Amino acid sequence: MIRRLSTLLHGDLVGFSRMMEAAETTTVAAVKWAQTQVWEPAIQRGGGRLINTAGDAFLVEFESTRRAIGCAMEIQADLAWRQRELPAERRLTFRIGINRGEVRVDGNNIFGTAINIAARLQSLASPGTIFVSAAVREEMGDPEGYAFTDRGDLSLKNIARPVRVYEISVDAAGHVRTNIVRERWRVVGRRRNGGPIDVTLDAAALATAEGIIVGRVPDQCHLTIDDISVSRRHFRLRQVSGEALSVEDLGSTNGTIIAGRRLTPGQPVTIAAGTSVTFGDVTVNIARVPAGGESTQW
Repeated sequence: MIRRLSTLLHGDLVGFSRMMEAAETTTVAAVKWAQTQVWEPAIQRGGGRLINTAGDAFLVEFESTRRAIGCAMEIQADLAWRQRELPAERRLTFRIGINRGEVRVDGNNIFGTAINIAARLQSLASPGTIFVSAAVREEMGDPEGYAFTDRGDLSLKNIARPVRVYEISVDAAGHVRTNIVRERWRVVGRRRNGGPIDVTLDAAALATAEGIIVGRVPDQCHLTIDDISVSRRHFRLRQVSGEALSVEDLGSTNGTIIAGRRLTPGQPVTIAAGTSVTFGDVTVNIARVPAGGESTQW
């Protein structure tokens, strides 16, 4: 049997049994939505492999520890962002555990203590948070943009020795503890019919691999602009630093224009705060809003 070193991500839905008992059909549909709209896209972007899913649980294998953590942070932030207007009792909240270790490979399946540790870490995590082992922490070193909280040596069920555990926190609003989440961004403009646009974007969502998709169709984007000149999925915004965003046209019909230049689809362009972006017949100004402050570069 082949052996290899992998990073394992285990996620579990909080309160699944209670939700199933209260509303089985609705819960099944909601979990399917989370799998297809949040988990699977994040796993694909992170280069992971979904090993199995048990309805309310996911096991994912990664070659890269950094990608595994990025995937986990994206999932938590994306879920929080998409469910931000739902009452707490209707939100899907996951615990996530990540461990790195040797696994045995048998076809498409993998086995080993490393997987069990990831599952146990998940069970100890608070809802909406990510617990990682010392092996993961050591592999990451001290990367800029990540904050690890030491939770000490914890005893895990059916694991002989205590495991040093660290937490990467994601609060209920989707704020991942990184060096950029203290920022928010404000998008202000007008639709062709004169209707105002004034939206504040959370940096945690902007910092994910998917970023924030701007377009016309609600179920295909995060920020909806109801204007016929705007494509269903028009462009993507991502935060690349505390001072800058990237804008990527997604193959829109009427194009995305910055400083008089139409962007090439699929090729992100970095912009500073205060930049105006035209998409279809809509023009918006994008400003930076520090935590507790007014917008800057306005």
